[in-house]
Amino acid sequence: MPKRLRTADPGFEEAFKVFLTEKREASADVNAAVAEILT
Repeated sequence: MPKRLRTADPGFEEAFKVFLTEKREASADVNAAVAEILT
């Protein structure tokens, strides 16, 4: 899900810090999801 952050919004700095620490999809996660869909 896309996340929209605006520098003018209050709390932008904190939200951006949280965004930078979030787990990104790893290829293993993607491969597992695709395998589940195809089976």
